[in-house]
Amino acid sequence: MKLTLLLLFISLNGCTDNNIETDTSKIIILVVDRKAVPLPPPPPPPPNVTEAEMLKYHKTVDSMYKLKRKVRIIPNYFGLDFSKLTGTVPDKYMIPEGRFSNKKTIDVNFINGQSRHDLVSVDSIVQYGRIQGLGNYPWTFRFSNIHFNRDRSVAALILHKNTGESGSVVFLGLEKKDGQWKISYEKELEIS
Repeated sequence: MKLTLLLLFISLNGCTDNNIETDTSKIIILVVDRKAVPLPPPPPPPPNVTEAEMLKYHKTVDSMYKLKRKVRIIPNYFGLDFSKLTGTVPDKYMIPEGRFSNKKTIDVNFINGQSRHDLVSVDSIVQYGRIQGLGNYPWTFRFSNIHFNRDRSVAALILHKNTGESGSVVFLGLEKKDGQWKISYEKELEIS
């Protein structure tokens, strides 16, 4: 009986860990796909344009946001210190006692096939410009641990974004709705 309970506990614990790993990967893919858009949308069209010109304008905007980017990811997570966050972050995203991935590194090869961007693993931001073929706007992303509340319906993380010329530190709050993760809160903590 004890052996059966032990095996049941181990299998349930393993399923929970796998679910966290799955959610972690989905969140990383979502963030990369949403945040690796280095170009702003084009300026508004001039007044008195025709409907055909407006349609062409919107197609241009759509195609711009669907462009594939070369994105470098530093695979090692860093710790998220909730005590250093500003008081403006909503309480529901302050989940220091939540669970997060037990893996120490991001499997960039695994998520590369699921992202619309081309992802490459790098050791550090120092490698800027050393990898050929990254295009004109090579993003480097680094992720904190992704914290989840108990039922894994809310998540929180910090993202470091760097283009080699500028960068920012962003706090992201996410919510899972109808089985899909959505970025529901964003707070820029630092711009460099």
